[in-house]
Amino acid sequence: MDAPAIATLLLMALALAGLLALRWRRSRGLPARTPTWLGRLDSMPWILALALGAFLPNYIIVVAGATEMLQVGLTGGALVAVAVAFVLVASAGVAAPLAVLVVRRDRAQDVYVGWRRWITDHSRQVSYGMGAVVAAVLVAKGLWGLAAG
Repeated sequence: MDAPAIATLLLMALALAGLLALRWRRSRGLPARTPTWLGRLDSMPWILALALGAFLPNYIIVVAGATEMLQVGLTGGALVAVAVAFVLVASAGVAAPLAVLVVRRDRAQDVYVGWRRWITDHSRQVSYGMGAVVAAVLVAKGLWGLAAG
């Protein structure tokens, strides 16, 4: 990447971090509310839920992850190990509810209700936290690119 592109990346990352910090400060003290997407799940037909699960941006994340693994120069056993770890972590969101259903069928409904309550109570923190991770990675890549270039 050339210096102007790296500088643009760095500026965008810093702008994202600033926006997240501003929105975080404004949202402190507000009551937790059910995220819109979570509320819609209750009334969604099963066929639509299946289609969304199959065609949401999961593939974009997989392509981005694979691209990043190749860009950093992973090959052979290291590439396989990182790819397997990526698949395991990425599959946890699907595997966890199924595992509860298999292992604790009698308590599955209570576990799901607890998860829903946690999501409702912490969705804002998780969203801002993930945004902060993205901003931090982009800032680090920008600084690394400027230092290397």
